[in-house]
Amino acid sequence: MQNWPLKIQLLHKPRFIPLRYRFILFTSFTLFLLFTILAFSVGVYQRKSLRQQIENRGITIVRNLAVTSANALINYNYIVLEQMANDVAQSPDLLYVIIHDKEGRVAGYSQRADLQGKILPDPVSQQAVATPSELIQPIFSTGDHLDGLDVAGPVYPQNSDQRWGTVRTGISLMPMHAQIRQTLWIIVIIGLAAWMVGIAMSIWGARRVARPLGELVQTTIAAAKGDLNRPLNVKTGDEVEVLADNFSTMIVKILEHRVRQEKQLIEIQRLQNYTENLITTMSDGLLSIGVDGNIAAINPAARNLLDIDLQEDVVGT
Repeated sequence: MQNWPLKIQLLHKPRFIPLRYRFILFTSFTLFLLFTILAFSVGVYQRKSLRQQIENRGITIVRNLAVTSANALINYNYIVLEQMANDVAQSPDLLYVIIHDKEGRVAGYSQRADLQGKILPDPVSQQAVATPSELIQPIFSTGDHLDGLDVAGPVYPQNSDQRWGTVRTGISLMPMHAQIRQTLWIIVIIGLAAWMVGIAMSIWGARRVARPLGELVQTTIAAAKGDLNRPLNVKTGDEVEVLADNFSTMIVKILEHRVRQEKQLIEIQRLQNYTENLITTMSDGLLSIGVDGNIAAINPAARNLLDIDLQEDVVGT
């Protein structure tokens, strides 16, 4: 019955996660978090940088085309303007090149001669021909997928404030998306390799730390059960070794204290036996009475003097 509280306490002892598992999980999560943040940051920065480059390239194309097409727009030379649009659109990342006259009609459309002389009704075209300055608009395909950018700019002949038309170019964003995907794949591959190396190193480090700690824990458990002679040999060159040395020193002191107590107990027992033999064999009578007035001790000589039977128990009376 007296051991029940101890048993109940042991049954309800909370479970714990070993230190090595915590270390490995923490390292894995940290590496995963770091590479996720890195991939996101690189993706955002690269997207912003590439888009800025694409926008600058589109503005450069529009400005150069506005200069070279000014005379043809003034003379309504649609054949030259159509040829200019086709020549500029030779780059694979250009979706189209459009030149509008001052009325907003198509004067030249790369690879779309059938649209010459027509007014394009789509919102992107309407905003492009109406803008008084350079304008960049996103081009969406079906749904919300961003395919490219429409870069438009007005055409002003030299030394003139009269607008004679609008030039536009559509630049595809597919190469940008492909480059971003390639970069992210590289980061993922490098991240997986680094993650595996990090996990391997964390396992090695966890074993290096957990093994001596486990040995120290087992020694403390044995000491708690009374086994103080279990050897403890921890050589890690860090705080764990210092802790093990201090624990070993404490065990040595406990053993020394136990030896001293055993010697003292043997000496006390020897003195007690000597005293009992001395009292029993002495010829003088000895009677000891406690503070309550009862007999605490009596030797055989006192029993003879008081004529008390040696077999009669008078202690405590």
